[in-house]
Amino acid sequence: MRRRVRALRNVTFLDGHDAVRLTSTRHRGRVTGLVLARRDSGAEQTLEADLVVDATGRGSRTPLFLEQLGYGRPREDTLMVHGTYSSRRVQLAPGTLRENFTITAAEPRRPTAFAMFAGEDDMVSDRSEFLHPSTMARLLGRPRNGLHPKRKEHRATT
Repeated sequence: MRRRVRALRNVTFLDGHDAVRLTSTRHRGRVTGLVLARRDSGAEQTLEADLVVDATGRGSRTPLFLEQLGYGRPREDTLMVHGTYSSRRVQLAPGTLRENFTITAAEPRRPTAFAMFAGEDDMVSDRSEFLHPSTMARLLGRPRNGLHPKRKEHRATT
């Protein structure tokens, strides 16, 4: 996905920057952009935007930024995930992988996930996970009886 987004002409990636705070209208009725700081110098720059998307995940600072603007923190939901995983390191022929990371997410009818991470010297770490059907049901907000029963064999596709 990163490669596809990076290929868009109207998208610019600013590596080596951190989000400092959101900007807003004078009366804080609408978010108007973001202030960034360069990691190497601390120099700040403001980016105006019609839409600000935070894709940082669990370590997001957006709740703090919204609170600083007087909006309050959004409600946080937690979910206990029951799963198991295994991992191993394998060596592939040079040039086999086109990406540094690949993932196949679990789905209701296939509660197995697979991820592969490229490393040094053509070494690859892979990780297979199995999410319990009750966890998948909670993730998707569906009753457990709507899920496919467990199978003895699970295959991940990439």
